[in-house]
Amino acid sequence: MQYKVPQNIDKQDEIVGPLTIIQFSYLAVAFAIDFLLFKSMPRFTSIMLMIPISLVALGLAFVKVNDKPLLEFLFAMFKFFRQPKIRIWHKTSDEPVLTLSHAKEAKVDAPMRKEFNQNRINELSQTLDTGGEATAKPKMPFTNIKSEK
Repeated sequence: MQYKVPQNIDKQDEIVGPLTIIQFSYLAVAFAIDFLLFKSMPRFTSIMLMIPISLVALGLAFVKVNDKPLLEFLFAMFKFFRQPKIRIWHKTSDEPVLTLSHAKEAKVDAPMRKEFNQNRINELSQTLDTGGEATAKPKMPFTNIKSEK
C-alpha cells in the first residue's frame, strides 16, 4: 500500500494569492492606517506619514534575515542587546563533581608470530595452480625456472 508523504510541511499556507495570512495582515493593517491618514490629514502630511508606515509593513511582510522573518530577527536583536554580555561564575561548593581513580594497567602479551612452513606453501601453491587436483603437475612451476642461452 502506498501513502503520500507530506512535502514542505514547514512552509506556511498561502491564503491570498502568493501571500500568507501573516503577510496579508501586515499589508492590510498598513493599508487601513494609510487610508485613514490620507482621508483625515492634508495631502502632503499624510503622504509623509504613509511612506514609513508602508515601508515597515513591506519589510515585515517580505524581508527575511537568515531565513527568518524580519519581526523574529528584530525580537532576537532586542533580546541580545538586553542581556548582559559578561557572565560571572559563582562557585557554590568546594566538593569535586568528578573523582578520578587510576585504572590498572592491563598486561598486553607480545603479538604472536606465525611460523611459515615452506613445504606447506609449496603444497598450497601447487593446489592453486592445478585447480584443486593435487596429483597433477603444476602448469608453470615458479621455483625451477632456468633460462638456457
